[in-house]
Amino acid sequence: MPVEIRINGEDAGQAMRELSGLFDAFSAVAAKVDEVRTAETATDKPAPAVAKPAAKRSRKKAEPKAEEPTGPTLENAQDKLKELGAAADFDTAKALLVKFGVGKVQDLPADKFQDWIDGCDAEIEAAKAKELE
Repeated sequence: MPVEIRINGEDAGQAMRELSGLFDAFSAVAAKVDEVRTAETATDKPAPAVAKPAAKRSRKKAEPKAEEPTGPTLENAQDKLKELGAAADFDTAKALLVKFGVGKVQDLPADKFQDWIDGCDAEIEAAKAKELE
C-alpha cells in the first residue's frame, strides 16, 4: 500500500519541525499498538480497541463532512505555478504573485484559485509567443 506524505514549510526548519511532530505521532501510535499486542499475548484474550484521543473525537463530531470542492484546489494552483515556472522566468511568477497581493500561492484565498490559474495561463501563452519571435 503506497503512502504519500507531503510536508510544507516556510523553510527547512519549519519542515523539520513538522516532520518531527509527525514522527512523534507515529511513534506514539506504534507504542500503543505494541502495548495492545503485548496485552493480547499475555492474556490470550483480545484487548479492547485503542481509543482515539477525546479531543480529536469531539472535534470530528462537531465538524460537518467537507464537500468535494467544485472549483480549482490549492494543488491545482500550485501545479499551474510549476507550469508557469517551466515556461517563463521567476520574475514573471513573482510579478503575478504581487498582482494577486500574496507572497506565495498558499496565501491565495480559495475563491481566487481560478483567477490565478487564468493569469498563469495568460503568462504561459505570452512566454510561448515570445519564444516564437
